[in-house]
Amino acid sequence: MADFYGTWKEDTYVCGKCGWTGTGEQCTQGEMFNDLYEIDCPSCGKRVDVVLYPTIKESRANWEKVSDADKAMIEAREQFIKEAESRCLESPEELPEVKGEVLIFVWDQHKYEKNRDDTVITYGKQVICTEPAFYEGYDRFIEVAEILKKRYGDRFIDLIPAERSGNYLYGDRISAPQIIEEYRDRLSRRESAIEESQSNSEKVSDVGKTVFQTALEQAMRRLASRSAEVKKRIQPREQYLNQTEPQPLKSPEQLPEIEEDEFILVWDEEASQNYRGTVIRYGNEIIWREFSPSSRPDRFEEIAQILGQRYGGRLKDLAPTRRSEINLERDRGDGLSVNKTIGKVWMNQY
Repeated sequence: MADFYGTWKEDTYVCGKCGWTGTGEQCTQGEMFNDLYEIDCPSCGKRVDVVLYPTIKESRANWEKVSDADKAMIEAREQFIKEAESRCLESPEELPEVKGEVLIFVWDQHKYEKNRDDTVITYGKQVICTEPAFYEGYDRFIEVAEILKKRYGDRFIDLIPAERSGNYLYGDRISAPQIIEEYRDRLSRRESAIEESQSNSEKVSDVGKTVFQTALEQAMRRLASRSAEVKKRIQPREQYLNQTEPQPLKSPEQLPEIEEDEFILVWDEEASQNYRGTVIRYGNEIIWREFSPSSRPDRFEEIAQILGQRYGGRLKDLAPTRRSEINLERDRGDGLSVNKTIGKVWMNQY
């Protein structure tokens, strides 16, 4: 393994396959990776060594060996890092107050300058924060999400990568989508934690009471508890049935106007033991809500088509939350990713 500014160009190499002998400078450049590239035998193509790319610090230490073109690139990179450090989110105190009991943010990407993009985190029309976009920035995604969690607590349940941010966010790292999905899974599990059992303070002391009185009071408490639980389960379902089932989304005219040049909507779900509801969110606004016995992928496509008809090219994405995405993939049953479904819808629409 050779250092970029080392003596590898003058060193002698012997090919272990064909016997060719020559200097590193005579070798051909082979496959390139993030941190290094291969040099190959010019006769048979066999790899003879690898060369590490230099860090900025190493380039500065060997400045006389750096070409003018590389110097310009290094200086531009240094300027980018300096600016990025000044614009990057660092603490929860930098984040604004956000209204809403359920906070689902979108990780989007916008053009900043000619050859540079910004990461923009949005909540409907509200911009939560903006910072330079980093190639293969999946680690930065998690860092920012942790800061969001500190600021907004249990209200923050998901950070959804917009479809157009994916290429830059994941880069060439094959495992990057899985890394982000696993992190979002942890957010989803945190949001859906089981409620605590009844506290000791709610229990009535049985001291000094007859066996009959104690049993009667315990039975009454159980009955009241069951009645409250049944009411809690039935009311949301009745609300969904009464408000939405008579008027399922069938036409663009049923949707409200959104007065923005471009926007991303969120596909979410609300679920309990007795019902599952689909919710289309735009920040703290509910664009559409309907009862659904399951998160059918074909219903996703149907609604996406109607949204496209209503909002046209202004609608840039319909981004599923992780908790709804998992169910969409499971209910589909054919192993296809929900992102392929989204891609197909948008490709056909525009």
